Amino acid sequence: MTFSNKSILTSLLVVGALVLALVLYPVEAGFGFQLLRGLVLVGVLVVILLITYSRYQERPRENQEESAASIQLEEKAFLNELKSHFKELIDSVFRAVKAIHPDYVTGIYMIDPDQKGFTLQEATRPLFRKFVSGHNDILNSILNTEDVLLLQESDLREKWNLIFEPQTWRGSECLMGVRILYKQTPIGCILTTIDHFSKIDSRDRELLKNMGEFFSLGMSKIEKIEQLLSDNYYHSRIASLFDVLEITSNEKDLFEMVLRMCRSFFSYDKLTIATLDPYENNLLIRSVDGVDSDIQVGKTVPLDHSMAGLILQESKTVLTANRSQEFPGMTRFGKEIPEEDEFQVLLGIPITGRKRNLGLIMMERKGHRPFSLSDRHLMELMGATIGSILNWIDEYQRMKRSSIHDGLTGLLNHNALMDRFHEEIERAVRFNHRLVTIVLDLDKFKRLNDTYGHLFGDQVLKAVSMIMKNNVRNIDVVARYGGEEFVIILVNTTVETSLPVAQRIITKISEYPFEKDGESIRVTISAGMAEFPRHSDQVRSLIEKADQAMYQSKAKGGNQVTIFQEEKPAAVGTK
Repeated sequence: MTFSNKSILTSLLVVGALVLALVLYPVEAGFGFQLLRGLVLVGVLVVILLITYSRYQERPRENQEESAASIQLEEKAFLNELKSHFKELIDSVFRAVKAIHPDYVTGIYMIDPDQKGFTLQEATRPLFRKFVSGHNDILNSILNTEDVLLLQESDLREKWNLIFEPQTWRGSECLMGVRILYKQTPIGCILTTIDHFSKIDSRDRELLKNMGEFFSLGMSKIEKIEQLLSDNYYHSRIASLFDVLEITSNEKDLFEMVLRMCRSFFSYDKLTIATLDPYENNLLIRSVDGVDSDIQVGKTVPLDHSMAGLILQESKTVLTANRSQEFPGMTRFGKEIPEEDEFQVLLGIPITGRKRNLGLIMMERKGHRPFSLSDRHLMELMGATIGSILNWIDEYQRMKRSSIHDGLTGLLNHNALMDRFHEEIERAVRFNHRLVTIVLDLDKFKRLNDTYGHLFGDQVLKAVSMIMKNNVRNIDVVARYGGEEFVIILVNTTVETSLPVAQRIITKISEYPFEKDGESIRVTISAGMAEFPRHSDQVRSLIEKADQAMYQSKAKGGNQVTIFQEEKPAAVGTK
């Protein structure tokens, strides 16, 4: 029972006793009777006041309980949102690893200070232990190494078994590990293992390092979301950029969203978003809103002696209500852009990236009404958020490029080729087009490697790849299928129409001036062609039939191309 309820009960008992005394009082006149009447009235008044106060006290408690429940719901939604971003980050890494090599098994560990060890967040297969002691030498070595650590089971044995679930090991298994950083401090690691060291490509370590940086950047993104969502409405709107934009989004989508958001946040006569070209020291105009007579999207402007240059080169926010007076002799966007003297009120902020400024946002007004400090704070928050997203997109694109391209030649790798081939088949079916598959294989390449060395062999592969790329259209596909074998997909054509393309590539390779230690070396290549859907409507079958035709070319001495035929391939080429 609360204090107020006890007081009400006591008061009722006292008032009841007074009423009883009043009824039994012998004389209804005199001072004693009047005193009793007065006490009864006072008692009734006290009871009424106590009941009213008690009810008043209960209402805030009910409101408080409702408010607490609302806060708990908001916190739960907030935590779910952060968990969703963390899960998306892990899934992105797992997809990238699968694209590099389908046999890789990947797990992600994070430091668990409460358990004094490492807790497994997720894994692509149940190969890793759920928890590893904080004293584990392998994981600690990874945390203390900037580069990717490569280890083999046969060299570790007992330490290896402390990370993986019990099973039989052959000794050929390998493990690659890279650390995850948060605010430059190691907080976990990505582990990737495969059953035999021979399956690890030389570029895979660099790709895994990219993934470590990608995940670290993603952790910064989650921190940014947490900071923004915990603030007011405007901050939450800016944070929503992370949610609406997918990791695969492009910069144009981002700038369009920022432009729409600025329209709802700010009052301006002109808004300009530009990105920096660090190599040319120029700005590329990406979006313009409002007055656009002086500068258009797509134009490149220099940074020298301009407000834009000041913002970027000194990495500072500029807020002024009288530009000409505060910054005499300085243009807005360089001397090539016509000056608009009526734009005297200006707010410009750098878009800040991880290691450098990436661009700027500039708002301008006519007249003399200045931008506020609140405008400045919100715009700086916008710039930091956009920079984080641009880093995020760039890191993903860099990782994607590395995972789908051959490290030596820059062509699409085997896995990327198969994905692209299926896409082209689907497109050809949809538009009733034909496709041509060309399989090419360098003649006597092993002898070249054995005679002149692998470095010379690499030079040949690079040069041959360049010749192929330069002799097909942008819509066509060129890939390194494996070793010295290549595949070209020619879109919307037939074998008869595209035969000159294959012959031109073969001729240019045979005429290329390869040289080693002053010795001229002639390199040739053989090719086979098959057509979709004439010869097959399946990817594997098309490659196999083009491959058969290619071996027919080799059987006839090489340096030629053969069109696949069901019975007898017909060879055409140059000797």
